[in-house]
Amino acid sequence: MGEGYHDTAFWNLYDRIASAVDRRWGWDKLPTPLGTLVLIGVRDVLRRRNLFDTTGQPAVNTPPVDPFEARFSTSRTADGTYNDLDSPPMGMAESRFGRNVPIDYTY
Repeated sequence: MGEGYHDTAFWNLYDRIASAVDRRWGWDKLPTPLGTLVLIGVRDVLRRRNLFDTTGQPAVNTPPVDPFEARFSTSRTADGTYNDLDSPPMGMAESRFGRNVPIDYTY
């Protein structure tokens, strides 16, 4: 996740409370609206602590991304490009996945 994502005092407190509620009762045991609110906090914690961006890391055999065409806004491509219009190569065939280990600890 990008730096600064839900990184305010409010969200940090919200995420801590949601994590505590999830550990104590489990989001799936709560009424749906409350469980959804807990999942938002749990998701934030997982995004902040468990996924590390590999976008800037070299990849092997990654094909080039075709230039944008208007049809990419309304239909999917076979190679998975342009599923995210802000980051066309994200999720494409042969691209790297986000890691759950900091890049500095990998080789």
